[in-house]
Amino acid sequence: MAGYGLNNEHHLSVVLQEKLISEGYRIEVVNGSVSGSTSSGGLNRVKWTLEEPNINLLILGLGANDMLRGIDPKETKNNLDNIIQIAQAKNIKIILAGMLA
Repeated sequence: MAGYGLNNEHHLSVVLQEKLISEGYRIEVVNGSVSGSTSSGGLNRVKWTLEEPNINLLILGLGANDMLRGIDPKETKNNLDNIIQIAQAKNIKIILAGMLA
């Protein structure tokens, strides 16, 4: 989640990493989000983004901007399904983060 308008220390990736490290996990959280991105933008980026080594988990939080732009929910679902399939093919676990419209 890009965190549009937030100071860096309040971005989800930073907060999540700090919390997990404080609980004893050796982890790096990488923010792969792009502010204003839609699910189709995420689908366009996912293959090369997931080429990075040692990715164990993908938190997928796309779709809010699709809703704001009036994109057909079927298209959003299709894009998310494709992203999930790409991650699964690489044995990357996925958390699908939702939102309420």
